[in-house]
Amino acid sequence: MREAPGSVAKTSARYSDSRVADSLDDSLETAGLAPQPAPLKRIAHCSMEELRQRRCIIRWFDEVRDEIAAMLVDGNVILRSSVCPHFGGDFEFRATEAILECKWHGWKFDARTGECRNHTIGTKLRTYQFEIVDGMIFVKCE
Repeated sequence: MREAPGSVAKTSARYSDSRVADSLDDSLETAGLAPQPAPLKRIAHCSMEELRQRRCIIRWFDEVRDEIAAMLVDGNVILRSSVCPHFGGDFEFRATEAILECKWHGWKFDARTGECRNHTIGTKLRTYQFEIVDGMIFVKCE
C-alpha cells in the first residue's frame, strides 16, 4: 500500500519535533532546571508542649477533609483520623489504654495500630505521616 503524498513529511516532522523535545528535556535536566516533584505540603497541627500537657489534640483540617487526632502514646507521637469509620462519630481518647472510643456506638480502636478492638471490620483508622520541626507537629499532606 502506498502512502499519500505528504505523509512522509508529517512523519519526519513528528520525529524531528520529538527529538527536539527530548533534547530540550535533557538540557534542562543537565542544567538542574527540570521540573521536580512537588514537595509534600505541611500543615501545623499543634506544639509538642501542648500535646505533652493534653495527651490528645483533635483538630479538623480542610486540606485533607478529615479530623486528625495527635496523640502521645508511650512517649510516641501518633496521628490518626479521629472519625469513626462505622458511622462518622467522634472519639474520646483513653490515654491509659491507648484507645480511641466512639462516643456514638462504643467502637474501640487501638491508637497504636488503628485496628478496631471490639468488632471485626476490614478497615483501620487512617494514619497520617508527620514531622516535628522546632517543637511543632506538622501533618504531611499530598
